[in-house]
Amino acid sequence: MKRLLPLLCISMILYWSCEEEPDTTPPTVSISSHSSGQTVNEIITITVTTQDNEGISKVEFFIDDSLVLTDTESPFQYEWNTTQYEDNSEHIVKVISYDNSDNSTESQPILLRVDNSTSFPQVLNITSVTFTLTEMTVEWEQSTDGDFKDYKVLYSESESSNKDTIQTYTDKTITSHVIIDFDPLVENWFWVQVTDTMGLSSIGGGGMTNVLDSPPITPIIDSIYFIGDGIAIDWVQSQDNDFSNYSIQYSHTASFDSFEILYTSNNQSDNNYFYSCDTNTNYYAFDFAASVPAYYRLITTDVWGQESLSNVSTIEFEYPNLTISAPDTIVRPSDETVALQLVSAEVFDADGLETIKWVGFTSYHVEGDSMMNKGNYIYLYDDGSDVILYPPNFTSGDDVSGDGIYSFRIPIYGTGFTDPSFQTIAGHFIWYFTVQYHCLAIELFTHTIVIE
Repeated sequence: MKRLLPLLCISMILYWSCEEEPDTTPPTVSISSHSSGQTVNEIITITVTTQDNEGISKVEFFIDDSLVLTDTESPFQYEWNTTQYEDNSEHIVKVISYDNSDNSTESQPILLRVDNSTSFPQVLNITSVTFTLTEMTVEWEQSTDGDFKDYKVLYSESESSNKDTIQTYTDKTITSHVIIDFDPLVENWFWVQVTDTMGLSSIGGGGMTNVLDSPPITPIIDSIYFIGDGIAIDWVQSQDNDFSNYSIQYSHTASFDSFEILYTSNNQSDNNYFYSCDTNTNYYAFDFAASVPAYYRLITTDVWGQESLSNVSTIEFEYPNLTISAPDTIVRPSDETVALQLVSAEVFDADGLETIKWVGFTSYHVEGDSMMNKGNYIYLYDDGSDVILYPPNFTSGDDVSGDGIYSFRIPIYGTGFTDPSFQTIAGHFIWYFTVQYHCLAIELFTHTIVIE
């Protein structure tokens, strides 16, 4: 028994001496990559130096007391993207290191200042905004940044309005964009925004718009004149590269308070228009402005709908003059006979007799307040009596053909006819003589006569 007691004591001593004590020693830790007060930009790597006799289990990274990462493997570091923060902003960075016994140590915090003002992509400017009849092209400078990500083409209706992205290009070599739906009559503002792989973007400062399309060149009417059986209008051919059409308007007033379209054409090479006079209508010179298309203007329209108006023009001419040779009084025969009374009118025209189409007159019975011959013209002829007007051998009674003297023998029926309808009516008459000048019936001449 005495021999066993010492052995028992020895074993107890050995047992108590082998038991491990708990780890209460925290790790050491410090931020080794940066120093307090340093300015940083883009993405930086925050590196931590930490040691512990039992090993490190994890390191927590904090930005402004917010946990942003827990790293469980060495090397302990955090990739901090500073582009998410405002320039010149200051931020507190710290870490907490934990050993395998969950002992922890908080590092000495450091203050870092963020400034990405020099990290933004190169500012690119629009170099041109041009357009053709079918498309508008926007061109810009090419990026030289090594971390290029994409271009964005921005559009706005004005320099100060909100910008909308209309296209994105990830190919650095593409430096133009084409639009087919556009209006060159208004401002179309463009900018290019370039973005790098860090997400930083730059927009060209000034922007650029298209030059507004100009209206067509003011058209010019050269002349308007009678020719043949109509009226001709000459003008200077349009030189606009966006020409659409011509139109000719005519009005009864120089102010064009109301007007009608006489002619339209989309043929740019046109520079003349001729239209025939209405042979079924007599246009009277005494009421010229109200009865014929007296005032004309040419309108040139471009493909964008813009119009330019020419000068207002009208036909310039001298009225022909007429000398009437007719008696003031005619006495009807007293029997059943017909007397022929020669009536003549001599025409004087500065443009020559070839412009005179015909001469005639209508007869107004004053007492009866009615037109004789159903209001139809009694025509005079400058034919030298070479033409038989009524069979068997009735001619005009004109002496010389082509001398400008127009004549006709008026039948006067005697009072001896028992049927009053065969008698020429007595009374006061006004004869309205008309000269057909080109397509203009000029009724400026009258002759008063008494038939007894």
